[in-house]
Amino acid sequence: MRTICLVAVSLFVLSIATSTARADAPHPSVAAPRVNVSPDLQEILESDLRARRPQEFAFIARAIELIEAGKLSESLVRSTYLWARKKPRRKFQYFERGLRFRAGRLGINL
Repeated sequence: MRTICLVAVSLFVLSIATSTARADAPHPSVAAPRVNVSPDLQEILESDLRARRPQEFAFIARAIELIEAGKLSESLVRSTYLWARKKPRRKFQYFERGLRFRAGRLGINL
């Protein structure tokens, strides 16, 4: 019984220590101001996701602008792109909806 109490108290103290450490650290998906985006990211997104309509090109351009402004992380965009690229059809629609959802969770409106 004594061992169980010690383990429970240790776990409780450990959870408090890790939660305060997480609160102090910046969010990993928030980028630093003025980020240099690799020059071909926009071209990759447009070609691999098969963007065809002006609205699709505008959405990709907006995402690149937000990356360069430091409001959206490039890793978030790239990971969403990699996820959408695996879809058999309608890759751009998956990318757009996924990026809107993930950015919305961070408080960024696309």
